[in-house]
Amino acid sequence: MSVQSSVPSVSVVLPVYNAEQFIELAVRSVLEQEFRDLELIAIDDGSNDGSLAILERFAESDSRMRVITRENKGLVATLNQGVNVARGRYVARMDADDISVRERLGMQVAFMDEYSSIDVVGCHYELIDGEGRPKRTVKVPLSRESIFLQLSYTVPFAHPSVLIRRSALVEEPYVDTPVEDYRLWVDLFNGNNFANIDSVLLRYRHDYGGSFSDTKRLKMIAAEDNVRDLFFTRFGTRYDQYLQNGPKITDRQHLARSMLENRHRLRRSIIRRVLLASPKLLGLFAFYFLRRHARTLYWRFKRR
Repeated sequence: MSVQSSVPSVSVVLPVYNAEQFIELAVRSVLEQEFRDLELIAIDDGSNDGSLAILERFAESDSRMRVITRENKGLVATLNQGVNVARGRYVARMDADDISVRERLGMQVAFMDEYSSIDVVGCHYELIDGEGRPKRTVKVPLSRESIFLQLSYTVPFAHPSVLIRRSALVEEPYVDTPVEDYRLWVDLFNGNNFANIDSVLLRYRHDYGGSFSDTKRLKMIAAEDNVRDLFFTRFGTRYDQYLQNGPKITDRQHLARSMLENRHRLRRSIIRRVLLASPKLLGLFAFYFLRRHARTLYWRFKRR
């Protein structure tokens, strides 16, 4: 078991917004880690429920916890503020509705201490519902090549599962986008500095509060495509070389998904550019879409 020092080894950044239903479990899972040399930075982003009172109660009983409260500024601003005030050499992400396994930070710190070339380490995670019941286990890619391939089309980590070197985050802060984690991974990636531990170390609460609106989902798809474009701008040559050299059998699943998703990305990009270049084509596309999906749209609005 680690011993707490005056300057903690790990700063756990916990953004909080109207999370009174789950925040107590999240905080306990951090403060009860086997690895003790940490600080918990909980930033209340203008909550109007009982979240702040719960956080302050924990802070009164554990000096390792700091509570910051302010008006609502959104997730990205909250994350960057957390990184700016962090004192540890490592920054751990945590969400207000998730649960860290007691061994999580100890295993991740030991890994990072051993492998100095790694800047970000994640882990497998278990999806749970609003009642904490397990849904399924998500296995993240483990090899360097499979992480690279998965990064070409989506995130290779669950955001609240990672431990990051603070020096890397200071150089590449979060960018304000609907997919801030995906953008961060592409910004931080240098080809060899990502890893995942072959253990389930996080219980990740999923879809307890409903789904995204259609508008938000479309914005996220567009933002993901922009990040994929950035990935291929930076790493397209390496990606092509990997394909030419022949993928390993263990990476073929990631390769197939990568190629499929990026065909979709290119197709959407071409459609957007053509439609934006021609208002007439945009009108024809809208007419065709409404005509083809009129029945579905009718029943959707009728149910409302």
